[in-house]
Amino acid sequence: MIPFRGGARVDERRLIEAAARGDREAFETLARAVHEQAYRIARRILGSREEAADLVQRACLRLWEILPRYRRQRGDFRSWYCKVVVNLAIDQHRRLRLQRRFEVVGEASDAAAPARAAEGPEQSLSASEVERVFERVAAFLSPQQRAAFTLVEVEGMASAAAAEVMGLRPSTVRNHLLAARAVLREQMLRLYPEYCRGLSDDE
Repeated sequence: MIPFRGGARVDERRLIEAAARGDREAFETLARAVHEQAYRIARRILGSREEAADLVQRACLRLWEILPRYRRQRGDFRSWYCKVVVNLAIDQHRRLRLQRRFEVVGEASDAAAPARAAEGPEQSLSASEVERVFERVAAFLSPQQRAAFTLVEVEGMASAAAAEVMGLRPSTVRNHLLAARAVLREQMLRLYPEYCRGLSDDE
């Protein structure tokens, strides 16, 4: 069953069977229910709203092409959709990383840093500032680390569920997650020390 806004639920299997027979409206209903989460995952892995929107569109086309195979798969449609998005995003992130690996690293702190420091450590970050900070420090993660961190820490998936989406063992996902946390912490301390007061090496 697929949850929709307002608490209504739709029979997922019936929609899949209809979509596999060529019913575009049924497929759009399925995709619409998962679109928001798929976009969030793609954006966190790729670090770009435009690239994420384009990737989710490509994932939809890919799913439409291979939907008949889903009837031979285990698991729910949401996990299957997210798996396609994660695989496409990891592949794309690898390609993009080769093209722009030095762009973020070489940038100095911007002119807003003194203003942020003057606000004091108690000042909470705006959503846009959190997004900007995350994208800069996450640039140091590998595609797998970024995907694991996004699925577990951002989307709230259990390690086992994230492992199913990524096609890995849960222990491998946990290793990627531990490495991601260490890298993010290191880069936060290096790039944004004003946000890290009281953070010691043994925490």
